[in-house]
Amino acid sequence: MVTQTPVSCEVGRWSCSQQQRVWMQTEMVALGLWPGSRPVCHFMNMLSLWRHPPQPELIDSKPPSPKHFQLHPFFIWKPEHSVMERLRNGYILPCLHGCPNPQVAFSSVGRPRVIIGTSGQYYILASRLTCGACHKCWHADEPRWLEKLPERLSGIVPALLTHKHAVCKSVMDEMRRSGRSPEDMSKQLTEALHLKYERAHLAYLLSVQNVREAAVLTQAPPPFGGYSEADGWCGASVCPHDLPDCPVRPPRSHHTCRILLSSCTTSVTALTPPVAPPQEESLSRAAVETIVIEIPEQQEQQQEQQQQEQQQQKKKMTKKCLACGQPKSRYLANGSSVHFFYQSKTVKYFYCSTKVFNMYAAEGLTDPRMTFQDFAASPFFERELEAAKRRSAEWRKVAEERAKRRAAVQLPKGRQCRFCHRPLKQGPDSPHIHTGFPGVPGKYIYCPSRVFSLYKEHGMVKEISWREFQLSEFYKTEWDRWVAQKGRRL
Repeated sequence: MVTQTPVSCEVGRWSCSQQQRVWMQTEMVALGLWPGSRPVCHFMNMLSLWRHPPQPELIDSKPPSPKHFQLHPFFIWKPEHSVMERLRNGYILPCLHGCPNPQVAFSSVGRPRVIIGTSGQYYILASRLTCGACHKCWHADEPRWLEKLPERLSGIVPALLTHKHAVCKSVMDEMRRSGRSPEDMSKQLTEALHLKYERAHLAYLLSVQNVREAAVLTQAPPPFGGYSEADGWCGASVCPHDLPDCPVRPPRSHHTCRILLSSCTTSVTALTPPVAPPQEESLSRAAVETIVIEIPEQQEQQQEQQQQEQQQQKKKMTKKCLACGQPKSRYLANGSSVHFFYQSKTVKYFYCSTKVFNMYAAEGLTDPRMTFQDFAASPFFERELEAAKRRSAEWRKVAEERAKRRAAVQLPKGRQCRFCHRPLKQGPDSPHIHTGFPGVPGKYIYCPSRVFSLYKEHGMVKEISWREFQLSEFYKTEWDRWVAQKGRRL
């Protein structure tokens, strides 16, 4: 049985400022959408799911309160409510967990989720739903549940939602139109969000000045607060990782292409594809229209090809189970095998139904697609956990031994010679000599291995010390080579 969370406790956990919570609750009560509120009759169901804050300059408050200037719009998403009955049109809302006879109903008020748009931030207040058949709950903005809804329902949600990120559709449209990268778009959104905060701050200061000039201000007004203050403006931050890549999609309709043609000049060089050679004579209107229509099709083909390549790269990066050959992720497998990751305080265990079936078929295991819950109730589960513990202990032992071996190896310190990979610093443990040639400025570092490799073909038979090299016939040759390489002599 699903336990009901008190409304006051659930509202207290909302990730927004206190004044935002009070105002959203007030708006929901006024619309009759709050639990326990009086039903409100909307003539012809004429209401908006968008709720915008009241004009703060018109509120009679002395001194002006900054909280009235720190409210953000929000969008109400209650697909189970009667206000959405005309849009559902008899459609039965599905269960997130795939119940054959779903009985989706309201569970609690849910929670708001902050969304970044091109004009500022807002919230999506999604209700919490429950299924009377399986008694499981989820939020109405759950991405997996939104995918099950028809487009006429999910299309009115103003944002694209995932498990971690939420991006307004206006941001996606702007990225497609301008062709900006996620990094550039995040900078533009950050600037727009801070600009809206500064305008609200300025409006508050002007309101305070207006009251002060009327000589009715008897006490000092409270400060406005910072951008990211939790109980103030509660501004959101934008990260480039939250914005996916959006390739440019030019208009595809013939009507739009004709409009563009009518606004273009007689020169059609800019509309010619980049692969076509430059044309000296102007093309006919029909030829130009054909070219404009072909450009979006070519770009769409390139986009589809890039998406296929990205999907193939993702498949290569996905780890596969050694027993069944399917991806370890239970969302990417084809269903021929059941995968589950079990973790406790003492052991981690990856369950593969094909693997355990091959191991215990001779002992009575008959289902190659047994769920993890059924396998956990069988006597084979404890044996698998013990084997996982032994493997974990062996891996820890191997890792400790490898760490000890690495710690025992003393890596050389300081700079290394690029030729012999030994310490370049002169000392008892290094064969290098820091010296120079007479008449040549700069330091010369003598490396026996390097000199031997240079003059081995000229008669040098072994590596020799610096003193022996000074007495050899190769000293003058090395001197001249060094001068020619550096190009300098006193």
